Amino acid sequence: AVRGAANQFAAMPSLHVGWAVLIGIVLWKIAPRPWRWLGVLHATATSYVVVITANHYWIDGVVGTCIVLVALRLTRRWAADSPDPAPSIDAAHIAVAQAPGP
Repeated sequence: AVRGAANQFAAMPSLHVGWAVLIGIVLWKIAPRPWRWLGVLHATATSYVVVITANHYWIDGVVGTCIVLVALRLTRRWAADSPDPAPSIDAAHIAVAQAPGP
């Protein structure tokens, strides 16, 4: 009875993968060169794990990634049209890097 009531499409899209891709993009932009690949590894490992554990199909991860990429594109477009845009990721990274130490 429960099997018939289950929603086979409830896991679409995989925001587990989308979130991992977003973290990967941020790491790629702000991390020092040797650490950038951790973001790629994180997104790849997350994609693999959610499929292997049967939480999602591969297509769920692809759609989750597409949603994140579209959201980033729209956010950049809206920020560019804003009269007072928020600082970019690079500007925030510079501010943190130049902050006085302990």
